[in-house]
Amino acid sequence: MNTIHISDSALIDRFARGDKAAVNLLVQRHMPLVLSHAMRLSHDREVADDVVADTFVRMNRALTTFSGRSAFSTWLYKLTKNCYLDIRKKSLSRATESLD
Repeated sequence: MNTIHISDSALIDRFARGDKAAVNLLVQRHMPLVLSHAMRLSHDREVADDVVADTFVRMNRALTTFSGRSAFSTWLYKLTKNCYLDIRKKSLSRATESLD
């Protein structure tokens, strides 16, 4: 089967029906976008890799709640930004902890 011609919404529907392989196809398809966005946000490859990992974990958990009111890539773009902000917030809180 040629997966290039399967839409994101069709893959999401397949996932909702129990096809776990559909998530892998979504990850493969959107990895370059997510990594690029994470790099633009963080300017650090290690941080970007953490953001990418968190993004796809959250995507897997929340995929059934995707409503389709926007493009999947838009939803994933926002999810990536939120993951970056969460990681940044954690690192800033660690940097300001008292040693006392």
